[in-house]
Amino acid sequence: MSEPLTFRASLEAALERVEANSASGESARIYLVLSGTSQAEPVRHFFDKDGLTALPLYLGTPYAGWQPVMPYLAEISMTSPFVDWIDSCDAPDWGWAALSTEPMDSVFAHLRSLTQITIDKSGAAGKAVFFRHWDARFLAPLFDSLDSAHQAALLGPVSSWIAPDGKERLHPAAPVYDGEKAFPWFVLPPAAEQALASHCRDVLVDNTVAALHKVEHSPIAAYPAPVARQKVQRHLRRVIGDGPVTEIDQTTLQTLQQRLQQEAERTHSR
Repeated sequence: MSEPLTFRASLEAALERVEANSASGESARIYLVLSGTSQAEPVRHFFDKDGLTALPLYLGTPYAGWQPVMPYLAEISMTSPFVDWIDSCDAPDWGWAALSTEPMDSVFAHLRSLTQITIDKSGAAGKAVFFRHWDARFLAPLFDSLDSAHQAALLGPVSSWIAPDGKERLHPAAPVYDGEKAFPWFVLPPAAEQALASHCRDVLVDNTVAALHKVEHSPIAAYPAPVARQKVQRHLRRVIGDGPVTEIDQTTLQTLQQRLQQEAERTHSR
């Protein structure tokens, strides 16, 4: 049995294919979408080992100050030592690589326009939610559940993207960048929402528990971890329902915190 390809080898093979298929003959560029929430700290390691070209993906949005969870877009070459770091990293959530013949400004603008997306509510007014596109654990099942038209819209100017496991997913048509759109322009179809709901719920609960533990006088600090998680899961369902959401905004977090605090106070007063 042959050994699995390294991330570097997968990247090299994808780069050759994109350049061979480029109608314009332009060279492909390599971009990395780096998670700001991964415990592997890919953003810090990128600036340590490369750090030449990277931009925060919430730059120019109302969320530009969200530094603790900020995803970044970086441009690299195959000679970057950061590729060696990726091959040595076993974290599945550091981010992913994108190949495109478009300049960084275009790829950045497209990805920034996906900061939030809309959940299709069967003809009713859609709900805007944060899109965890920078986490391949979320992006991969979402992308695989979409039809070719939605996959094409999602990738825009990106020819293909490569997950941490080295699997490449292709643009189903010709990559196109037609200018930055105001988010939330991308509408998640109901079928994709159903496919992602369970996966997203686990991620959302984990992220919310972590966020609540950072709050001063956290309302879940006194509970054992399984109990705290169960309480957060129950209150989240009451506050935001069961949609495919992986991040909540600060207002929703405060609402959740207040409800958990009220529950704790009622328990202690009995």
